Amino acid sequence: MAKSKKTKQKSKKTNKKQNTSTKSQVIPLQGTGKTQAKNKKNKIQVQRHKLEEGEMKEKSKIILALDVDTLKEAQSIIKDTKKYIDIYKVGPHLFTKYGPQIIKLIRKSKKEVFLDLKLHDIPNTVASSVKQITRLKVYMLTLHTSGGLKMLREAKKAAVSEAKKLKLRTPILLGVTVLSSFQKKDLKQININLTIKEQVLSLFNLAQRANLGGVVLSAKELSYINKIKKKKLLRVVPGIRPRGCKKDDQKRTMAPNEAVRQGADFLVIGRPIIKAPSVKKAAMAISKEINGDYDK
Repeated sequence: MAKSKKTKQKSKKTNKKQNTSTKSQVIPLQGTGKTQAKNKKNKIQVQRHKLEEGEMKEKSKIILALDVDTLKEAQSIIKDTKKYIDIYKVGPHLFTKYGPQIIKLIRKSKKEVFLDLKLHDIPNTVASSVKQITRLKVYMLTLHTSGGLKMLREAKKAAVSEAKKLKLRTPILLGVTVLSSFQKKDLKQININLTIKEQVLSLFNLAQRANLGGVVLSAKELSYINKIKKKKLLRVVPGIRPRGCKKDDQKRTMAPNEAVRQGADFLVIGRPIIKAPSVKKAAMAISKEINGDYDK
């Protein structure tokens, strides 16, 4: 009996030692109570921040402008270029005719929408419009930066609050600076006595102050804003013309690979691709030009 009692006591000590060893292997929680709540809150804020930045992932630098008349044409172009293009631009022409239908068509193809409506109105009207557009789940949306700081801030506020309410990502708001079809004389006609450079820098500053996601500007002005040390905004560049291509009505143009070297994040290209004899080959060629991959 005495031997049995000693065996039981020894067994208890062994179990206690094993339990202690097991406990020491348990990974401790990072804080308790208020600390855990704070960590959880920070995690949510990080996730929300990612949504507000449009869930930026590596995408093709080409934004293809669907400047066509019908859904059938748009669908055909998407089918032919989807290997090289991730984002498609919808302008006033197509959106006025088809509305959300064209947005759904692009998203059904698992591609992103750059809605280029260049909103410019009183702050309340623009904010209301942005709320509705946010519901369409577009990737990017343009506003005229010349609409002023209050309009831009109200637009940003509306996009963020609507996205948060509906648990959607916030569209990237882009401030349009000076149209790539403009020259100094065009500014003068609307009583803006500044150079193109000065006006672009002025509007770029407004976009930064309004905390927009990016700006739309010609490649000719990239070198000016590259010197600005403040928060970096996305640089979306229209007026892109490959080597040997007609300028059409664009005045301040640049070749695709040169624009990328100058710091462009995305290139808006339309006619050089959609008016080409082969849309697919044109998209492929420009994609290769951007990557300096001419021989493949």
